[in-house]
Amino acid sequence: MSDPYICLCNAVRQSQIEEAIDNGITTFEALQAHLEVAMNCGACATDVLNILNTYKKKHDEANPES
Repeated sequence: MSDPYICLCNAVRQSQIEEAIDNGITTFEALQAHLEVAMNCGACATDVLNILNTYKKKHDEANPES
């Protein structure tokens, strides 16, 4: 499975963002605080938001009681 770097400035991979969501992070700001994504150049902000929204929706559907 591919695990691309999403934030090149801080070497954050997609799996790290997904793991953070699995562990209860639900906002862009919380991802910034936890992983420091989109804190330098900001080029990854759109990708981070897309992953957050898409993966959180999948996570919520798979875990309706969460």
